[in-house]
Amino acid sequence: MNGGTTFLVRICEALKAQGQPCAVLVLRPGGDPILSEKLAGHARIFHLSDFLPDRGYVMRKHFGAFAPIAWQRLSDALAPFGNILHAMGGFGLIVGARLAAYDPSFRVTAGIYHQNEFLYEGHSLFSNQLLDLFRKIPTNNIVFFNESSRDNYIQFHASSEYENSTITPIGVALSPVIKAAHTHGSRKIISVGNLFNFKTYNAHIIRMLPKLREEFEGVTYHLYGAGDQRKMLEALADELHVSDIVFFQGRIAYHQLSALWAEADLFVGSGTALIEAAAARVPALVGIESIQEPLTYGFLSDVQGYSYNELIPDRPMTPMLACIQRIFRDDDEWESVAAACFAKAQEFSVQRTATDFIQLADKAETTPKLITTAETLRMLAGLPLLALRDKLVPETAFMNRRNQSFQPDRSAIGTGPRTVA
Repeated sequence: MNGGTTFLVRICEALKAQGQPCAVLVLRPGGDPILSEKLAGHARIFHLSDFLPDRGYVMRKHFGAFAPIAWQRLSDALAPFGNILHAMGGFGLIVGARLAAYDPSFRVTAGIYHQNEFLYEGHSLFSNQLLDLFRKIPTNNIVFFNESSRDNYIQFHASSEYENSTITPIGVALSPVIKAAHTHGSRKIISVGNLFNFKTYNAHIIRMLPKLREEFEGVTYHLYGAGDQRKMLEALADELHVSDIVFFQGRIAYHQLSALWAEADLFVGSGTALIEAAAARVPALVGIESIQEPLTYGFLSDVQGYSYNELIPDRPMTPMLACIQRIFRDDDEWESVAAACFAKAQEFSVQRTATDFIQLADKAETTPKLITTAETLRMLAGLPLLALRDKLVPETAFMNRRNQSFQPDRSAIGTGPRTVA
């Protein structure tokens, strides 16, 4: 399990509340034990290794997707939870396609949980085969989580048929949060998320702090998360002489977020944390990923639709500093923005997502011939070659496809889910 586990907890809980039993097939061990325990309260968890002859001792990690699998046993285990196999990524798609080939009663759907998951130029046997596999999925079986992502797939894959695909919010739980009255006393700015290079807004905020501290006494910036950019951000804070007001807090458990929102004066970031902060009546400033200038689309309440953190050409932007100054200078403006962000967050309710997932399952087409044995063997043969290529040519590495600062050359490509893999 990975960061998607938090979404699985929410969507499985919402589907369960609507009478839809869920199962989750975990491809590789690991993950947050607290989240895993929560997930087990809403879904039946199966581990792929339990269906492998050697329990995954030889065919470890990604290779497990290609291992000999006890298909009948797996099919019997998942059958009580419906006939939809929903893939959250490339390797989940491979397992789902193989199971549907064995038992055509299963139908495969896929979600675009990261905009670049199937949005890259194929440079290897494996990556080309995976793109071919994705393109075989009926567009009615695809779900996008914002309009921008769908538009990118229409352009990249040169197919207007993705207009038939479902668009739903990446739902968050909108449980009531009681937030203390705002006093502007601490001017506490918070970001939550991995410290990766495509989250350029972290550095932008640090560069604004010298000016912000001149005007707003007590301003501080707290970053929750870990990643390879921490040392660079720490050095930047030292260089600008603001290390005394920048706090690297490390990872935070999901269940601790509600306490964090209660003490925040401003949230800056992307992903579902932005929505959850807004739902807690915290002004939520959009952190655009991979942008080199300190610009933003504004607060979440300024965004139309579900697209908010991708860098979208021609969308109007405004300086981040001006947005922060506007709400820090005026208590009434802070309250107005907080209320507007709360109202916008209601559009991202996980209940809406669950309803859309059920409709996705109802309209999903059959997928009995997504992958053949020969294609599976070619992908298996290509995987170690891909790993070698990634080391030799890291700038176009397949492993970097989820790095939103990686911009592939798109010109070369012209041409309720109950069971989750």
